[in-house]
Order: sequence, then structure tokens, then C-alpha cells
Amino acid sequence: VFTGMNGMISEKLGLNKIQVLSPKSDTLMKYRVYIPESHVDQVSDAVLSVAGKIGNYSECSFQWGGKGTYKAMTGAAPFTGEIGERHNEKEIAVEAVVNAWQVGELITTVSQAHPYEEIAYDLWQVEQKNKDIGAGMIGELEQGMTPEAFFDKLKKELDVQVVRHTKPTSNSVKRIAVCGGSGSFLLGAAKAMKADVLVTADFKYHQFFDAENDIMIADIGHYESEHHVMQWIQAKLNQKFANFAVHLTEKNTNPVHYY
Repeated sequence: VFTGMNGMISEKLGLNKIQVLSPKSDTLMKYRVYIPESHVDQVSDAVLSVAGKIGNYSECSFQWGGKGTYKAMTGAAPFTGEIGERHNEKEIAVEAVVNAWQVGELITTVSQAHPYEEIAYDLWQVEQKNKDIGAGMIGELEQGMTPEAFFDKLKKELDVQVVRHTKPTSNSVKRIAVCGGSGSFLLGAAKAMKADVLVTADFKYHQFFDAENDIMIADIGHYESEHHVMQWIQAKLNQKFANFAVHLTEKNTNPVHYY
């Protein structure tokens, strides 16, 4: 479930099949840990309680078996084997993708479940994009509608007074890309994702030409695309602090006025 400003816009417009429009790179790591066969289920559960989410799938991992060796030296407390003797242990390697900001939590969680005194693990960055975070969102209307009907929907649901737009590319729009605030940088991504419309704000005059009849740009205004986020923040605060009364300001801070 996507939340935040773009999640709220998508919800207000009734979009389905929502996904991040431009997923972010360099936020995913690959974690591999070596586990004795006797504890593979226990430690795997610990790994997958933090890692292993790929798109709409959770608990994704890969395992293979092999032989680990170690020699415990004086002062060690080995899980199996004798001090001063090389020990062979059947082990399973478990791999899973993890968000970079969850690596510390993952290492701590695994250490609590792993039987070894010293845990062998690998960690490296992957090029795979993180489909859970990024810029903008894209989804589909339940049914296609004419551009004019869609503009009416924008005005009603997002409290928009004026829609600046390029020439419609067809008589029906269904696949909608959205980005609160200044989202002109996402035009290429919206085209690549075959969006019929990009709903955002702050397009400059010459940037409208970049639509090139491949997509319709709908510029609804910066303030109009963002001010509904206050409701999302209010809902989150009410959820976290049940005894705390949250009131929304009634003051309109939009410096742009329409005549």
C-alpha cells in the first residue's frame, strides 16, 4: 500500500494497479549469511522478518548448501568442534535483498537467532531498482474517460480551479501518472510507462512542447497538487497519538490567485 502525497492523489482519483513511476536506485543491498543445517529454519525466519521483499512479494530468498570450516582458538566458545582442531560443518547459505537503511536491524536480528559466536556474512550493493520508493506514481482509472471528464474529476477531487494542459492525444484516458509539486522531470518516465496523462505542476511554456503528442500534460498548480497532504499527516498523527487532538489550519497560503 502506497501512502504519502502521491498515494493520496492516486486514491482521490480512484487509481488502481498503483506503482512507483520512477523507482529509486542505490537503496538495495544483497545479504548472504552462512547457517549450520540444524538452525537454517530458525535463522532464515530471522532474515526474512527484515529482508526479502521484492515488489509485491515478501520472504524472497535463495539457499544452497556447502561445507564450512573453522578452527576455534583459545578463548573461543564454538557451537561445535574442539579448541585447536579444524572442524567441518554442513552449512546453508541464505541470500535476500534488504533496504540499505535496514541493514543494521537485519544484522542485529540475525545475531540473536544464529547459534555461532562469530557469524560469517556478506553484504553488497545491487543495481536493482527499489520498486517501493521513488518519485511519482502511476495507476489506472477503473474505466477510461474523455479528457474533459477527467479534467472535471481533477477539479472536483483535488479542488483545482484551472487545468493547464497540452492537446489530448486520444478521446479516452485511463493510465494516469501523478506527482505532487514540480514534476516536469518525470515526463520521460511517464512516457516510458505509457501513461495517457501526467498530472503535476510547474511546467514551463517550452516544456509543454516536450509532450510531443505522446502524452497529455495536466498542470493543476503547485499548491493544488500538494495541500491535500495535510489530511494524510492528520490521519497519521491521529493513528499514532490517539489522545492528541489534531486540527488543520484553515489558512490558505497559496500565493497564486485566479481571476
